Amino acid sequence: MSDIKENIINSIKTLILPELSKLQEGINEIRIRQEALEKQMVMINENVLSNSRRIDEINKRIDAINQRIDDTNKSVNGINQRIDDTNKRLDFVYIEIGEIKKEMERLKREDSVTADILHRMEVLEERVLLKR
Repeated sequence: MSDIKENIINSIKTLILPELSKLQEGINEIRIRQEALEKQMVMINENVLSNSRRIDEINKRIDAINQRIDDTNKSVNGINQRIDDTNKRLDFVYIEIGEIKKEMERLKREDSVTADILHRMEVLEERVLLKR
């Protein structure tokens, strides 16, 4: 029985141990590759994190620019409102100028009529004085 046991042990040593040794070498190679991949993944994660931070910074700058654009638009809208108000006042001024112009033309006509009446009165006065 001990011969059988030794034969089995020798068979295991000759058949299985070399295979186990090869498997162990393969496992070691896989571990080396796994470590290299883990290092690459760490580098990739750091790169992705760095890019994410940059994107966040750019988004903040874009938000700030959008806020400035909104503020500028509000300012422009305020200026447009002031321009509209000024245009309304100018329209009113033009209407008043038109009315003043009409009044001045009426006064000129009255002055002309008054001057004509005064001239006629002077002529009549001279005639009356000459007839005396």
